[in-house]
Amino acid sequence: MSNGNISLLVGLGNPGERYIGTRHNIGFSVVDSVAEDFQVKFSHENAFSGQISKVKTPSYTLLLLKPVTYMNNSGISVVSVMNFYKLLPKQLIVIHDELDILPGDIRLKQGGGSAGHNGLRSIQHSISSSDFWRIRIGVGHPRLFNSRQDVSDFVLSKPNNEEFSYIKLAIDCFRNSIDSLAKGDFDFLRKYLKR
Repeated sequence: MSNGNISLLVGLGNPGERYIGTRHNIGFSVVDSVAEDFQVKFSHENAFSGQISKVKTPSYTLLLLKPVTYMNNSGISVVSVMNFYKLLPKQLIVIHDELDILPGDIRLKQGGGSAGHNGLRSIQHSISSSDFWRIRIGVGHPRLFNSRQDVSDFVLSKPNNEEFSYIKLAIDCFRNSIDSLAKGDFDFLRKYLKR
């Protein structure tokens, strides 16, 4: 499957009902949306420490992954899938929440540090590379809302209705660009970033 296309889409989050819909689980929400669009279901794979699904089109094959290791150990799941399918770091897109940008804003980059995100740090360590794509979806930071709420409590809670409306727009944009992203073409998403 090492064909130059982006082949593995990983959503970061925490498993369990208590985390559904929380800011920290935006990555899960995105891959769930993609699976829904393609009418594919996730299956739990112990060998991958995650829930995985496969999208097959005439143009590409895209694996969807939700690690069930909890955020801080996401790399265990990601590296097992990459090794099994013989994928390169450039074929990996990781979607995660971002505190330091406003709800619904999207940032795209390839490579770089983890910026304090434990899920990214785990992946970088496990695959021994930072040369993968990251799509960061903003959830805001308590200080942006003049709040003194603890950051951990903030990301593990659900966004309010206004924040959610912006986040949903970002997820919808991602859903609309999935064909391009799966082929390694980020132009559609870049157009959104310039709006």
